[in-house]
Amino acid sequence: MTPFVPRHRSFRHWLPGLALALAGCVASYLLWQQQTSSMQAVAQARFAQETRLFADALQRRMESHADLLQGMRGLFTVNTQLRRADFEHAASELSLAHSHPGVKNINFTRHVAGAARQAFEAHARSDAHMDGSLPKDFAIHPGQQQPNYYVVDFLWPQQGNAGVPGLEIHSVPAALEALLRARDTGAMTTSAPFELTGPYADRTGIMMRLPVFAAAPGAGQAGRFLGAVGVSVRVADVVQSLRGQGQLQNLSVNISDIGLAGAVPPVPGATLFQSTAEPAVGGLVRTQDVLVGGRRWLLDFRPTASFLSSQEQRLPGLLALGGLLITALLAVTVNMLVLRRARALRDVQQVGAALVDSEARFSAVFHQAAVGMAQVDTKTGGLLRVNQKFCDLVGYAKPELQQLHFQDITVAEDLFTRQLRVDGGVLDLRV
Repeated sequence: MTPFVPRHRSFRHWLPGLALALAGCVASYLLWQQQTSSMQAVAQARFAQETRLFADALQRRMESHADLLQGMRGLFTVNTQLRRADFEHAASELSLAHSHPGVKNINFTRHVAGAARQAFEAHARSDAHMDGSLPKDFAIHPGQQQPNYYVVDFLWPQQGNAGVPGLEIHSVPAALEALLRARDTGAMTTSAPFELTGPYADRTGIMMRLPVFAAAPGAGQAGRFLGAVGVSVRVADVVQSLRGQGQLQNLSVNISDIGLAGAVPPVPGATLFQSTAEPAVGGLVRTQDVLVGGRRWLLDFRPTASFLSSQEQRLPGLLALGGLLITALLAVTVNMLVLRRARALRDVQQVGAALVDSEARFSAVFHQAAVGMAQVDTKTGGLLRVNQKFCDLVGYAKPELQQLHFQDITVAEDLFTRQLRVDGGVLDLRV
């Protein structure tokens, strides 16, 4: 009969498998976390790389306008009495729409003393365009009296820039600040954002200027300030142009002007460009400063799509699933081995109990038999065990018989016959 196995002992057989399953689940979870963190680091690195590439490309594009302005300033350096037609001819050769996307016009803003206003307007009306027509309606506007005027004199192209010729830029404080800073520093400057003219949904733009001076009268003296050549730039067109060149992939960007370089603290940001508002994918956000013509632009980047492939996004889950499957297989294997071992131990216990029971029954029969019985070692002939009836028959006590051999109490004629009854290595002798 199968022995009763207590419940707590039966449950204990499952503990190794359960412990392995728990350890495997914890390991799979840690693997999932590690791989998730690793993939997030990869996405962050790719995101950062894309933002750096765009920021560098934007800065190079804006700095390229300096070469354009340097070339136009060279015309005035050679000839301070440059005519309108010569300026327009040189500007038309630049193919601004193709070589400098985002540039809406190139212009020369002239410094005019307050007392020379009427003479300047008369001269401007007589200075013909490249096509030979005269700007008969040229006049400084708005008409407020100023001690010094800064007037848009030359402009290219004319189309799309109605109202710009003759504009006195005291009416555009952002443009005036950049011009005066260019005059004072002698370097290229960028204005704060202002509203451009033209049929654009987003008319936010900037003006980049390079000062023009007449030749100095002597060494160590500053030349007379003639004005500044400038380009008006629509930032949205610059961004779209860079996007068309493969920049800003899977990114949205908001660009703000946060004031002059070195200003502490920076002024609140004035928007230069804003992508369509979209939530940041993966919670990634990054900002970067760009220095443009003495002003700081803050670029706020957000991803619009994941920087991981679909396979990379699934990888942490697949690895965790693989870990769980391996854990399940190992747990089942361990449980099977433990149960098999327990079954084997139970079988051994049952066999042992059967042997003890058999030995007890044999001992009872051996000692209570009505005939003499002895157990003999067939290899040595020694008497291993005898019952009392056997002792009475041969006339020896048990201790004496255990010192004798089978041959000592058997005649030679019976030896062969009795040895044939050997079974299992031990001779049972009945007398």
